[in-house]
Amino acid sequence: MSYVKNKECDEAHSQLHKLNSAPLGSDRSQPIALSDKDSKSSPSTPTPKVSCFTTCMGRRHHLEQTLRRNLEWNKDYQNAEFVLLDYNSGDRLGDWIRDEIWEYIQSGLLVYYRYEESDFFKYSHSRNLAARLCRGEIICNLDADNFTGQDFLFYIEEQMETTDFLVGCEFDGKKFSPIERIEGDYGTTGRMAVRRQHFLEAGGYDESMVAWGYEDMDLFHRISLAGDLIVNPLTIDFWIALFTAMKSE
Repeated sequence: MSYVKNKECDEAHSQLHKLNSAPLGSDRSQPIALSDKDSKSSPSTPTPKVSCFTTCMGRRHHLEQTLRRNLEWNKDYQNAEFVLLDYNSGDRLGDWIRDEIWEYIQSGLLVYYRYEESDFFKYSHSRNLAARLCRGEIICNLDADNFTGQDFLFYIEEQMETTDFLVGCEFDGKKFSPIERIEGDYGTTGRMAVRRQHFLEAGGYDESMVAWGYEDMDLFHRISLAGDLIVNPLTIDFWIALFTAMKSE
């Protein structure tokens, strides 16, 4: 497997802050520093099977539409974790989390971190940070404006029983390409589900690719180079069902 060394991500990991999961009414104003202990499971916090991760800088307006819905759609999956990385977002995202969806922090379904050391959004760096915060065996990235659909995590677990890497685009065994059989651009080409071990072994997204574009395809290709891994696209039936549901609401 082709490996990318991302020194910046290694150094930045220690500068993350985690929102306290204290009861409502207590002093929740100060974040707590992330330590190795925070990122590992404890007897009271079962290790999740599937972790979804989302990064956000200036996209609170999208999360206001998608996050609660995605959490509700997947709350029946007992081994779930949604990791939200506030990448120095200037729209008071943390306040909205506290005021509007705190119950999901309390339940452990949602975990919120804030990184304050970047003045502009770095696609690869932010995603690498968020992925490393995930505790699940399987990790899946979700953009802030993406809906999962009902019981998405059950679907992911079922699909990953027979594959190692799911991608939200077409894959013919050699080439990755956007889905062309569905009308409209739903921004799901970059969605992937992969075993966390394989993601880390590949070095994650290449942080030399700072701006948007093809950082996901680069990762797909590098992971697919490992000859013992099985790579498949998310099934077309799943996308059609999801997009039909979205259009009908």
